[in-house]
Amino acid sequence: MRTNKSFKILTFSALFLILATSAFAQEVKQISLEEALTKASLNNATIKLSDKNLTIVKAVYNQTSAAFLPHISVTNTASITNNPLNNFGFKLLQETTIASDFNPAVLNNPTEIKNFNTAIQLEQPLLNFDAFQQRKAVKAQVDASNSILKRTKEAIDFKVKTTYLQLQLAYKSASVLEQALKTALANKTLSEHLFNQGLIQKSDVLNVDVNVAQVQNQMQLAKSFIANTSNELSYLLNSNESAILKPKDSLVLAPNDDLITKNLSTNRPDFLAYQSQIKSQEHLLNATKYQFLPRANAFSNFEWNTANFLGMKAGNYFIGLQLRWDLFNGGKTIGKVAQQKATLDKATLNYKDYLALGKVELSKTQRQLNDAKTNLNRAEIAVTQSQEVLRITTNRFKQGLEKTSDLLQAETQFQTKQLDYYQAVFNYNHALNYLIYLLK
Repeated sequence: MRTNKSFKILTFSALFLILATSAFAQEVKQISLEEALTKASLNNATIKLSDKNLTIVKAVYNQTSAAFLPHISVTNTASITNNPLNNFGFKLLQETTIASDFNPAVLNNPTEIKNFNTAIQLEQPLLNFDAFQQRKAVKAQVDASNSILKRTKEAIDFKVKTTYLQLQLAYKSASVLEQALKTALANKTLSEHLFNQGLIQKSDVLNVDVNVAQVQNQMQLAKSFIANTSNELSYLLNSNESAILKPKDSLVLAPNDDLITKNLSTNRPDFLAYQSQIKSQEHLLNATKYQFLPRANAFSNFEWNTANFLGMKAGNYFIGLQLRWDLFNGGKTIGKVAQQKATLDKATLNYKDYLALGKVELSKTQRQLNDAKTNLNRAEIAVTQSQEVLRITTNRFKQGLEKTSDLLQAETQFQTKQLDYYQAVFNYNHALNYLIYLLK
């Protein structure tokens, strides 16, 4: 009876291993890191949104060309009236006035008249110092948006690398647990054999069963983690595929280009974006100050007045030059100058604070990379040592010289040290990638 029960448990465990292994193979799509980076650069939603923001700012900049380009409009107005003043005026504009039109009776009681006015109006800005500064301010905003787009691409690149690393770690962990489950099942068979020979107690067999169940539970968690991480990577790639992604590249130690001693560059795109924002505020401040200066604009009007629609007879023109100087507007401009000055100071302080924070983050990451390298070396040694301990303990257990608890402890230790090693590789590669991101 005990043998049948043990056989059922062993069969169930083996079936779980087969199902768990096959689950990873269902709807799996392999992808390399380079493929993931390329897809993200083309399809990522955050990058697309940043690119649209740049398009919007460029469109605003194009609008500022009104500061120096002419404004031209064409109108056609149809009128009909018996108003004495307008009636006589239309005749003058149509160049149809005759001597009898000056008769007081005709002037006081005119007949109905039609007039079609076709006009071309042109306004040419000449001197608008504030508008030119506003144009420069928007140009600085375009530069800032360009820098933001570039930094956004770098950020998504880093996120893809991080998520890809997590996926590599997840599959490595699943592989370790799969091997651990095989070992646990083999030890379960061995423990039952030893129990049948009377060499170990029933409690030892139950402890082995508990260990098998624990590893099975860890396998299920690893499977869920793979699915979750795969979904995160698919989101970054803006992919609607339901397949589980699997890295083509294995989790290996990334080469180090000795980045620990390098300094932060103020030419990093996000820093350049802050610098462009400061320039934009400087131009806006100048634009407000230049509102104290006069503005000069030329204007002209060419029109034709006839009794027929779209007639081009009886043309005339009107050309002028306007010089406008707002000497005082109730202190509004003075207050706006103070506001722009404070905004500029705030932008400068924000940049200095962000730069200081970047330096702190760089130093922190450089130390983390150094610590990760040290931890990696220790983890590698620990794997070798725990593997040897497991080998010795297993051999002694087969001979009845070790307790079941000692074997389970050795198995757990080896499994833990393997997972710790791959976690150490992940930590090192992640710290290195983040350092590269900070030093862009």
